[in-house]
Amino acid sequence: MSLLVDDFGCRPDGRFLERIAIGAGSAALTDPGGTLRASDVGKNISIPGAIDLVATIADLIDRKDVSTAAMTAGNTTLTATFQPGQEGFRADLDVGLRITVAGAGPGGSTLLSDVVAVLSQSSIRLADAASTTVINALAILNRPDRVALSDYARASTAGVTVDLGNRTIVDGAMIVGQRGLTSETAKFSSLDLGKSVTILLAGRLVTTIQSFTSQTQVTLAAPAQRTVQSGLADVWQTDSRPGLESLLASLDQRDVEAVEIVFNSGVYDFTRGPVPSPSSGAIGLVGLRNLTLRGAGIGATIIRLMPNQDLHGPDTHVIEMTDCKRLTLRDLSVHGSYLTMDRVNEQMHGIQLGPGCEEIEVERVRVFQS
Repeated sequence: MSLLVDDFGCRPDGRFLERIAIGAGSAALTDPGGTLRASDVGKNISIPGAIDLVATIADLIDRKDVSTAAMTAGNTTLTATFQPGQEGFRADLDVGLRITVAGAGPGGSTLLSDVVAVLSQSSIRLADAASTTVINALAILNRPDRVALSDYARASTAGVTVDLGNRTIVDGAMIVGQRGLTSETAKFSSLDLGKSVTILLAGRLVTTIQSFTSQTQVTLAAPAQRTVQSGLADVWQTDSRPGLESLLASLDQRDVEAVEIVFNSGVYDFTRGPVPSPSSGAIGLVGLRNLTLRGAGIGATIIRLMPNQDLHGPDTHVIEMTDCKRLTLRDLSVHGSYLTMDRVNEQMHGIQLGPGCEEIEVERVRVFQS
């Protein structure tokens, strides 16, 4: 038996545009390839790089916490007691790191300095002397040229100016798909944690398509903050998860030995199911037997995680199988679309074969993070 997913409410009305342009302050989006359609009006669109990324400094790199730090006022030496099995100071790892020492600064404030030498496994020399004597103080060491933000870049950017509150850097850089903010001059420390930063050109514009002018131009509901040339964009509308879940639920009432589920050409968008749930996949296949999911060909049928989802929490999979036997995926593409997700889970995957799966066949399937 063959069942067409469109008959259950699934709609292949998603799009991905590969070469769009939009100017700063403009809502006119152009596609020189002429792939825009009148049916795109009313759909959602997300454009990487069309706005700035606003995030907070969330984590330090190569962070090392020392809870037993001691310093004497007027002295640059810091000593610490390490428990057996706990790694002490190492010259090859710690020299050059930024360091903060709670209470050792003027008036009991935090001392901010650099590690200039490792004297022993239990002592280091800082670039600056303590103003206040401390014992059992918290010292935090970290790499000075890189931090992790709370969100990731949707477009690579370099040489950008970033306001850090008490100072400004002009050499900020991020790589698309990563949370790392780098700067050779920033001298990041634990005092920067929680600060809000704005990264030029590294965000994503999310809006809707308001009107259709031609196959090469549409008007958006909101203007771009920044200019994008030859950029990418995801377009979406229907969540096909409820429709496919309805189809799967109907299988128990069908007295057939095997079922083929057929997807037409186009992009089918799926949201992740509720958390917690038996499956963390957008398409959760649990306890199924003798089932085939067939598309119209690689690149013709695309099953995609719907853009603009917040996928924090458990690992997310486009397709997740648990306790399935004799199941086949054939002639389709699986896309993650991480560039246009909202604060995406970095452990997002395409296809997950869980416990109890046997005789799973994957034929002519492409897995791609767009």
